[in-house]
Amino acid sequence: MNPRHGLPPVFPVVLYNGDTRWRIATNVRELIDCPSVLNAYQPGLRYFLLDEGAYSLAELTAKRNAVAASFSIIAKHKPIV
Repeated sequence: MNPRHGLPPVFPVVLYNGDTRWRIATNVRELIDCPSVLNAYQPGLRYFLLDEGAYSLAELTAKRNAVAASFSIIAKHKPIV
């Protein structure tokens, strides 16, 4: 790969399976706490969010992909609080 000809694409993904729904900005720039003089130099990278809490166990079970399978396995083994 020659950087002069461009870099390969980036597809950042967050897989979240916390107890509460994801309520955080989906752009890294909004999450960086820095002096305003450095704002112009902060990365602006948006990520794709997969939040387990957005789906029922039945929905996850019905989907046929690795992410849904991972989430459904985790959901079945989460302790009830």
